[in-house]
Amino acid sequence: YKLNIGADFIFADSLPADADLSGYKLICVPALYSAPESLLNQLLRYEEEGGTLVSSFKTAFTDENVKVYHDEAPHILSKAFGVSYSQFTIPQQVAVDGIGGGAEADTWMEMLIPEEGTEVLGRYEHPYWKAYAAVTRAHYGKGTGYYIGCHTGESAINALMLEAAKTAGLPLENAGCPVTVRESVAEDGRKVLFFLNYSPEEKSFTLPAGENLLTGEKYPEGAPVTLKDWGWLILRKD
Repeated sequence: YKLNIGADFIFADSLPADADLSGYKLICVPALYSAPESLLNQLLRYEEEGGTLVSSFKTAFTDENVKVYHDEAPHILSKAFGVSYSQFTIPQQVAVDGIGGGAEADTWMEMLIPEEGTEVLGRYEHPYWKAYAAVTRAHYGKGTGYYIGCHTGESAINALMLEAAKTAGLPLENAGCPVTVRESVAEDGRKVLFFLNYSPEEKSFTLPAGENLLTGEKYPEGAPVTLKDWGWLILRKD
């Protein structure tokens, strides 16, 4: 949301077993603790066929009846992320180096053991847990999988999601905009951008070339603009 990347929701309960997920460039799986093997195999196949898959801790731990899978976690998806673990704990004063710049792990952490070829994007800074990975990236088939093995701060998550979005080839021209940006398409096929300042403070940024649909004002590429508190601007791109 804060990177201004449009999102859809996939409702697993109503997802057909033969559903085609290839239309998604990036799929995020947050704490999918309970999931049937059929769904996990769908996600694995999605990455194998070229998708980018991001998952958090506590994913693929039990089946649909909340029976713990007997092998190392994450069940089936260990292939997608190139990691496995059998130990986890509640962190106390544990920093995560690497991605996100020294973020703190809190609430939950898994001791990830990366496979050969898996890239470690973050490790635990702790005298007992430093041998384990906290955040990883791996390739499976034609796709890429990111795994976040701990609960951590917003800066680390933003950094990881930006990296995953780049891997997936998502458009990121609005990722750094300080206001919320949403997109649509006009009848003539031109892109329409909605800039929404959901805050009590003025926000300044630059615009792509286009026309203000509310005032008719035209902006060149890189034109500076300031939105007042709770203000908005609707721009049709050239």
